[in-house]
Amino acid sequence: MPVLDAFKIRQRDFTLYITTMKAADLLDCYKIDRWSEENQTGYQRALVPRRVRKAVTYLLKEEGVFPTSILVNVRGKVDFKPKGNIDNFAESGELTISEESLPFSIVDGQHRLEGLSTAAEQDPNLMDYPLPVTIISLPEVYNEMRQFYIVNTRQKGVPTDLVQRHLYEMSRKMGKPTLLVLEGEKAVLTAEAIPIVDLIRTDPSSPWYNGVQLPGEKKEKNHIIKQRPLADSITYIFKSRPSFRRKDPEELTKSLMDYWNAIKELFPEAFQDPKNYTIQKTPGTYSLNMTFVHVYEICEEANDCSKDKMKEILSKMFENVAAAIPVEKVDSDFWHRKEGHPLAMGTSMKFMKALAEYFRVGLEETG
Repeated sequence: MPVLDAFKIRQRDFTLYITTMKAADLLDCYKIDRWSEENQTGYQRALVPRRVRKAVTYLLKEEGVFPTSILVNVRGKVDFKPKGNIDNFAESGELTISEESLPFSIVDGQHRLEGLSTAAEQDPNLMDYPLPVTIISLPEVYNEMRQFYIVNTRQKGVPTDLVQRHLYEMSRKMGKPTLLVLEGEKAVLTAEAIPIVDLIRTDPSSPWYNGVQLPGEKKEKNHIIKQRPLADSITYIFKSRPSFRRKDPEELTKSLMDYWNAIKELFPEAFQDPKNYTIQKTPGTYSLNMTFVHVYEICEEANDCSKDKMKEILSKMFENVAAAIPVEKVDSDFWHRKEGHPLAMGTSMKFMKALAEYFRVGLEETG
């Protein structure tokens, strides 16, 4: 029977035992109560292979540190013999678990364990990997399921806009090639978009000046759009024309601001009252940033990438779009938040890509 050095703590009426175990010891004696048609009292989700692969890569090629504990339940009896108090709420001692009470039921941490098991096939030393483990003792499967539910629904993940900042910092520290290997192309594109966002939001000549809500910021009256959709929309510029990724961020930002200032001159009412129009919100930001590269390429062919040239091209494009949709004209009313065109109010990617496609076709007809 396992005997573990442990700390016993009480959280309200709930007892927890905090200990450490070698990976091999836990892997040798655990089960995962997964739901299936044959096991409808189970509660665990199926393993996600992608998450297991990420854990393996992390263990073998990155820091390989799992600081948070694996949460396990013992459905049978446990016996704790105290050795002394650590403070008013914790005791140290020995935790004995009878053979009849085993195996351990994994409540939280199945992907880490499976990652360890798989990684140990390449590096057997990982079988001695020390794991922090939190043990609970709940005889009923329902109560075990309840703990799983709480752990997986009460905790919030890191907000996406903050993750974008993490990716940017990772890119700066480890370099884009390493970030590409570890996190994929989307992460690199996001990291490259963040400096553009910062230049756009801090330049007084930009339509986005002081209007981007950053991670953790309380929404204020001046905020037009959150960082996440603005950065995401800029990644479409890089996807559409990869050579822009080699441009200096300030050079690309200047062209992008010229583009948006040209749009501002075409729709002055919408920019004067951005809260009531969608042109600087998700629908307009995505669809028009998806269109930027096509406008820029026409300007290049004309050897004129000025704001005025962009305005000329955009004006013709919007005339062609009005005839194609059809509407009387594409003006600020087209972008009205409540009374505008359905394509300009839709926030699904399907609507935004459809609008961008109208713009692209409209540009083809300008020639």
